[in-house]
Amino acid sequence: MGGPAGRAGRLTLRLDAPVGTAVQVGTVAVPLGGGAGAGPVADARPGTVPCALPPRPHGFVGRRRELAEIVRAVRGPVRTVLLTGRPGAGTTALAVEAAHRLAPLFPDGVLTEDLGDHRSGTEGPAAGLLAGLGLPVPAHAADARAELRAALAERRVLLLLDDVADAGLVAGLLPARTASFALLTSACPATMPEGTAVRVEVGDLSPDEARALLGGPGPGVDELAAVCDGLPLALRIAAARLAADPDLTPERLAAALLDRHRTLTGLRIGDRTLRASYAAAYAHLGPTERRVLRTLGALPLADITPATAAALAGVDAEYVGPALAVLAAAHLVDRRPGTPPRYALRDPARRFAEEALRDTGGERMATAGRQRVARTYLRALDRARPTPGRPADHGWFAAEWDNLVVVAEDLEQSDRAGLDQVADVLADRDLLRAPWAPWYRIQAAALRCAVAEGPPERRAELQVRIAVAQRDRGRPDLAVGALDGAEQRFLAAGDPVGAAGAVLARAEVHRELGEPGRAEQLYLRVIALLRAHRGAEAVETTAWALHGLGVVACSRGRTDRALQCGAGALERFRVLDHGPGQAAVWQGLGAARRAAGDLTGAVEAYRRSCALLADLGGPEPAAPRQGLAEALAAAGRSDAGRSDAGRSDGAAGGPGAALRAAVAASDRTGGARARRRTAAVGHQESKGSSVGSAAPSWPSSASTSSSTAKPDGAGTGPSSGSGSALTAAPSRGRSSDLDDRRDPAR
Repeated sequence: MGGPAGRAGRLTLRLDAPVGTAVQVGTVAVPLGGGAGAGPVADARPGTVPCALPPRPHGFVGRRRELAEIVRAVRGPVRTVLLTGRPGAGTTALAVEAAHRLAPLFPDGVLTEDLGDHRSGTEGPAAGLLAGLGLPVPAHAADARAELRAALAERRVLLLLDDVADAGLVAGLLPARTASFALLTSACPATMPEGTAVRVEVGDLSPDEARALLGGPGPGVDELAAVCDGLPLALRIAAARLAADPDLTPERLAAALLDRHRTLTGLRIGDRTLRASYAAAYAHLGPTERRVLRTLGALPLADITPATAAALAGVDAEYVGPALAVLAAAHLVDRRPGTPPRYALRDPARRFAEEALRDTGGERMATAGRQRVARTYLRALDRARPTPGRPADHGWFAAEWDNLVVVAEDLEQSDRAGLDQVADVLADRDLLRAPWAPWYRIQAAALRCAVAEGPPERRAELQVRIAVAQRDRGRPDLAVGALDGAEQRFLAAGDPVGAAGAVLARAEVHRELGEPGRAEQLYLRVIALLRAHRGAEAVETTAWALHGLGVVACSRGRTDRALQCGAGALERFRVLDHGPGQAAVWQGLGAARRAAGDLTGAVEAYRRSCALLADLGGPEPAAPRQGLAEALAAAGRSDAGRSDAGRSDGAAGGPGAALRAAVAASDRTGGARARRRTAAVGHQESKGSSVGSAAPSWPSSASTSSSTAKPDGAGTGPSSGSGSALTAAPSRGRSSDLDDRRDPAR
């Protein structure tokens, strides 16, 4: 230190000391610019200057945001920072790194204390901290706390307190006016009262940071980082294992850790384990929170609501909501926005929950919980499914598709009837706006059960349902294989109507594949199988076959046959009050009439199709509207005209009366068997039958039909929006502009 110099009234010093060193001249103390109200430092202070910092964490990467927040907090009025994050998120490593960087600002030393073994009611850390300062330790805890506050009031000390489980342990350690600072870590951020600490959330490492901890990019590194789920502790353990075993590659370690029973076991080296971090957080929980967390390991749901968690745990819902909030605060579950709130387990937490459930002998509890969840979802499905006059709850379905897959695949192992019920409620993929992957997994689970346990006709029903969906998603090549053996299984079960549905599905697939000759043969087989049947299902299937024959005939330039087949199909759909079927047939007739040069008739047919689809509600498919526009342009007309003429009619008289009477008689005597063979909800449900017993409506989307004939028979399909048959337009009198030609199905 140099001597005084300069003008009177001003003291100039040259300091050969680190920044932050306390300087005292006579009785004047130079404040260090600490917290608000920091006072002068005493002339003489007993004790020592401690430096109890652990070594800096090896390979520390990232955390720029968190470190910047800590530095800002040190400069602010609140003299405590609380670091919190998931178990294994590296809060302790971050605290140690931050303490090393901040140490020069605290010339009176750094004190550390691990509070993991301290609980409420114990003496707390005051005695140990006083001893670290080299000060006498009073016999009573209250006196020790008071002495520590007094000592910190006149010092600039950094306290590093790790694993704080109880606010009572650290409350009142710092005086109200001090230049000292406390850096805390805790798995339970709720332990600190509001406003007493600056909270810093320690998040996951970025992919680049995770790669850096594992030694940089390379084969298998990304897979290993993904298994470690962005947790620094897991990544450090994995890196240490790779360094300790030259024969162990990232690919092999990642593959081993992917085994759900080995994830936590494999993340261990020496006494460092990821499981220990989760066990410490688990130990801080109350009995209800522990039970809820354990039982979340019983079923790997994508996320849960309080109602789902209550079913799993067998606990009243009023207790589960607060328990989930505690688990979210402890970072053992992630809360997602929404009403009701939804919570999700990350993979390491799920593995710990599974182990905790197993270690407490909870297999019977897990089985009961899964059964309660299945019942919960079946009730929810009943509320969310579409019914006459009530649309599907698409918001609920969108949130639950992944969970429905988990429930269905669990039912596959324990409750085939329950699985069938889920699969049948979800049969209409278009109506429910179901994503392909979860919808297919649910139906495939039901099919596996049917293959293993029968009966064969159930297997055939599911084959047809899946084939329809494959065709509708533009994969007719996969639909062909899905139908193998379906017709024979129906026939072996004595069900020619079911067999005809399977043949119809195959016909549609071959038409989509550009094989009109094979499709025509199959359509004719459908008609032959059903010639002696007059039930509603047989009539509807025959109508679709006639429509398909008409489309094939039109594509081959045989417009007379196309019109004849269309007339037969239209008559049957009118008898059934099947608006989607009528709309599809009118669209096909529009294409046939246009091909025959009857542009006026084509315009009228397309208008009827558009009107029927408008009656059904929902967005109008573009194909019939486009066909109408093209027919008008070809006719040299620009008027859109009325599109409500010729809507569904059902007069008692006319050529359809005999068929209507035959259908009614057949249904009275033989019963129209409710089937679950296709992807559409049909007439039986619209008349009040239960879910899963809907008559078939083939196929499921009018919007896929083409407005004009295509070359090789891949053109207009019988797709007709039959998934919307619940709102089919009522019949209102038969149109008289169709020729009463010979019905090709008779």
